[in-house]
Amino acid sequence: MSFEVTPFFPNLISCGLFGISDESPAEYLSLDDKFIANKESTFIVRCTGESMSPYLMPGDYLIIDRSAKIRNGQVGAFYFNDQAICKYYIKENDKIILRSHHDDSPDLIVTEDDRLELFGVVQHIIRTVS
Repeated sequence: MSFEVTPFFPNLISCGLFGISDESPAEYLSLDDKFIANKESTFIVRCTGESMSPYLMPGDYLIIDRSAKIRNGQVGAFYFNDQAICKYYIKENDKIILRSHHDDSPDLIVTEDDRLELFGVVQHIIRTVS
């Protein structure tokens, strides 16, 4: 997986009436260098479904790092009973809960009869806005 370098304008951009003031970039920014810490263990997936909206929307791309250790409250990509899902990882006392962002989706409380494997931790979201 490789990205091309992209022109980088170091000035902050105002969301008011004015835009980028420089006509030429100060440097070029590699999206790989900016967003991918471990190239060998990082991959990109595309979101489907509504259970994590509006945090994750259908069509969003997720940059996931398989080498990262998940912490309480982070979003992970999991195999849960042979189904690939993306949820918040919540550890409360001795329970593991996979939680959706959307209130209409119930928590998945992991039991000893379930099969749960962390595939990776979501590091970044890429969303098309137009």
